[in-house]
Amino acid sequence: MVGSALILLREGLEAALIVAIVLAYLRKLDRRDRFGTVWLGTGIALTIAAGAGVALFLTVGSLEGDARRWTFALIMALAAAVLTWMIFWMRSQARAIRGELQVKVDPRDLQRELQVRQMERKLEELDALRKRDEDRVRLGPASVHTDDKFLLLSHAHPSRRPSNSWNFVP
Repeated sequence: MVGSALILLREGLEAALIVAIVLAYLRKLDRRDRFGTVWLGTGIALTIAAGAGVALFLTVGSLEGDARRWTFALIMALAAAVLTWMIFWMRSQARAIRGELQVKVDPRDLQRELQVRQMERKLEELDALRKRDEDRVRLGPASVHTDDKFLLLSHAHPSRRPSNSWNFVP
């Protein structure tokens, strides 16, 4: 009995901590209009948990002997399976859930993320251009460079160019 009460206390404190974190985040975003939704969800969760507890007490509480042991073994096995599945599912969905929650609660985060992605793309383009230019310098004399705008036939450095070299730039 004492063990069950301690588990109930621990789970209750954990749930209260999660609700407090959500409320603090909403307060930080100045979205106090969503507090009612959080409290409604908390009340619904408490009602479901109390109903499930009463149902288990009425059905499993009256069992005795081997039936009681097998029932508890089944419940523990199901709990372990659910927790294991939840860990793997949460690991695979963590980023998507975080992004979805942030977009729903704070659309400014989406704008910032889009700006960061645009900057990353620009930096990748600049890096590609830098690498292309480095390759042009490394190729040395009598190299042929092409891109979508012009064709350049030249040597790597003007001092190495013979007088009969051709440069073609349309």
